[in-house]
Amino acid sequence: MIVLLPDRGTRYHYVVVVAATADAIVVHDPAWGPSRSIAAADFEREWRAAAFWSLVILPPSPRPNSEMPGDPRAAPARESGPASVCDARLNRALEQIRERGLDRADALLDEVRAECPDAAGPIRELSGVRFAERRWSDAAALARDALRRDPQDEYALDVLGSSLFMLHDDAGALRAWNRIGKPRVNRVRIEGLHHVRYQTVAEMMAIQPNMLLTADLFDRARRRIAALPDHAATRLAVRPETDGFATVDVVVVELAAIPRGAVEWGRRGGTDDRESRDRCLRARNQRTGRGVVRRVALVARIGAA
Repeated sequence: MIVLLPDRGTRYHYVVVVAATADAIVVHDPAWGPSRSIAAADFEREWRAAAFWSLVILPPSPRPNSEMPGDPRAAPARESGPASVCDARLNRALEQIRERGLDRADALLDEVRAECPDAAGPIRELSGVRFAERRWSDAAALARDALRRDPQDEYALDVLGSSLFMLHDDAGALRAWNRIGKPRVNRVRIEGLHHVRYQTVAEMMAIQPNMLLTADLFDRARRRIAALPDHAATRLAVRPETDGFATVDVVVVELAAIPRGAVEWGRRGGTDDRESRDRCLRARNQRTGRGVVRRVALVARIGAA
């Protein structure tokens, strides 16, 4: 259900109600982010200001004896051509690996590679074995070898992307996955915001659910997040999920309204350590109301002399 709530003053915006508890309503709010909890009494008061405007969206009713366009069950089955000799030998090897275990994978796949030196299949399957053994670099190298023989091998591209992800090469992983249309963005999680609004950061990143998360898009979002003002650190990460989807995690560590310590003063103004220290001491004096700045600054000057 979509409802209309006041945002600031006489401005209103839409939110999506996703859950309700005994004392709170949970909404996806484009201004403040997903899964925002609003006390039930506050929600009712705000909703009343919008005259309880709402929009309920329901799925369409199924039509009896109808088939969806493109339903594979409605299409005639395609006849597959006879498998090649190398494919047949690879299938037998894979069946034996399933029966005997991964310990026999190298020997069985090496036999197929010897008989079919130009085939990508046995190298592709061996890259999957290396990935299962957590040998990420070996898995990536074998996947690349298989792709030199068959650039369209989807399994090899998936293993390559997964291996590069485990090697902390997010951009390389995305480039490999993008060639097979993965990953689609499931959701974007932004944490650590206190002064900057969620919507501002989300629009700056330009990453939306259901869109293909490309390497270029991810790199551009990372640069834009790093350029946020008044932040101490930012982190942008991709977390693969099932069915070809991924969550984008964003963490922003914002600077305090009054910087604490010479390091934060240096980040704010690019000043040297002595000037940063003096500013830090003045700010501390304003916060505490104690007349200790002069004594501390005097000791610092004597020590520097």
